[in-house]
Amino acid sequence: MPGELPVAVPELGIVAIPPDRGWGWLTVDAWEALVRSDVIYASTPVWPWPPEAPNWSERVEWSPRPLEAVVQSALKGARVVYLARQPMASDPVVQALDREEPLRSWAKRYPSPWAITLAADYLGVPRFAESSRALALTGSAGERIYLSASDVGVGRGSQEASASGPERILTRTQLSAHPRTPAWWTARPLHGRRLAILRADSGASEAVATLRNWGAEVAWHPLFRIVPAASGPELTAAWANLEAYAWIIFTSQQAVRHSLDRLLAAGQDLRRLSGQLAVVGKETARVLGGYGLKPALIPDSTEMNQEGLATLFERIPVAGVRILWPIGDRNRMDLAEHLRQRGAQVETVKVYTNQAMPLPAFVRDDVKQGRWDGVLYSSPSTVTRLCNALGDLLRTTRAFSIGPETSRALTRCGIPVTGEAPVSNWKTLTATAADYLAADRQR
Repeated sequence: MPGELPVAVPELGIVAIPPDRGWGWLTVDAWEALVRSDVIYASTPVWPWPPEAPNWSERVEWSPRPLEAVVQSALKGARVVYLARQPMASDPVVQALDREEPLRSWAKRYPSPWAITLAADYLGVPRFAESSRALALTGSAGERIYLSASDVGVGRGSQEASASGPERILTRTQLSAHPRTPAWWTARPLHGRRLAILRADSGASEAVATLRNWGAEVAWHPLFRIVPAASGPELTAAWANLEAYAWIIFTSQQAVRHSLDRLLAAGQDLRRLSGQLAVVGKETARVLGGYGLKPALIPDSTEMNQEGLATLFERIPVAGVRILWPIGDRNRMDLAEHLRQRGAQVETVKVYTNQAMPLPAFVRDDVKQGRWDGVLYSSPSTVTRLCNALGDLLRTTRAFSIGPETSRALTRCGIPVTGEAPVSNWKTLTATAADYLAADRQR
């Protein structure tokens, strides 16, 4: 009906990979879908996973009833990617999705470079469409490869840099060849540097892409996988009485997504959030804005944390006021205690959990041998987890922190903070690390 908010559409991607090339080539769009995914379903029980591919193997699953598994995971809010057989149209799961709405409209397809160039051979592609970008896992990190259907007129500009990163143009006959690194790639500010990122969220994905565009090699080893929390009596009661809360506090982007997506998936109207909204910082406010909502309280850039929110609440009478705070399983509870001491009725409900992922065995060797030029730490929980696993080995590796809370966690672990982002977000953290390492090269 007019005026009603739409229900969130499940995120379901279909990625096709040529059987004769394995993981050698992916389109950039397919790569990004895999990066964002929570779970990857394979079309066969045994899926090749070569050493040069990113460590997504922990997220790959197989089910004897793949269509049901894919759809149910997507409906539960997981970002799902299905690895389809080639050609994509012959895959039975893809065929089943195509036969029924809304399944067909949910699924976004990511054809392989093989399929793109094959279509170009038959149809002719006068210009290089954005969807024809490919990423060479076996070539230079982050190198964009544009595919052409013919050998005519593709040399012009093929070795030039662009704002989005290094580019080359390959013809159909060159597709199987190992791409050569353009000479100007080595002049990138972070060429030869190796950095580690330990989160798997969308901000981390963008940071990885940015650092690779600047020439760095990025070791990406997520330590946690964020998943929706199971519904408990506290969560059920809170969702049934949303109108009763004068304030709803969000102290992370994940809390926003897992709260509001859960409500939308249940067919709820977000206008039930009649209380005022408070967020911990600009990035959380940005995510909230994606749902058409605007916070009434947000700390300035100097104190985007729980302490900043507590300071703002000092100006507001909260005695006897009901406040809802959706949290994860690793949240600090300082803000709740502060508000309760002032007489507020703060109710916390767990909407997501951090599921630990195994740390690859070779990570310890990388750190021990000094192969990392720096680690980008984005939360206290990543600090604690890596510190518990590697201990004193980390003290000689540069540490770049996303903000004060993460810096304090590093200090408690005895790890010197090389640089702290002045604004607590991935973009600024990435720039902080890059600026330091680029300047360090010139010293």
